[in-house]
Amino acid sequence: MAPKEFTQPEAQTFIATFVAGVITGMAALLRSGDKVTWRSALARSLTSGMLGASASGVWVIYPSAPPVAILGISCALASLGTDGIQMLVKNYSHK
Repeated sequence: MAPKEFTQPEAQTFIATFVAGVITGMAALLRSGDKVTWRSALARSLTSGMLGASASGVWVIYPSAPPVAILGISCALASLGTDGIQMLVKNYSHK
């Protein structure tokens, strides 16, 4: 069985989630008060963008989820960042 290919709206939503993740991650970096270097900006952009894009995986569980919901999840994941997600997983796994 061949893997399902992205349709035009799904591809656009995937790109939008990546961009939303990048913007959210950069905003968090600027808000943090840490010294902003090219390296930290690039790293935050890439990790937040990929966290945001991972929200597209919701379509595996809920194929009829609207793109706006996927975009909201994307921004939430990017806002939490890798440290926040690790803390959530640790707290959830100990219960």
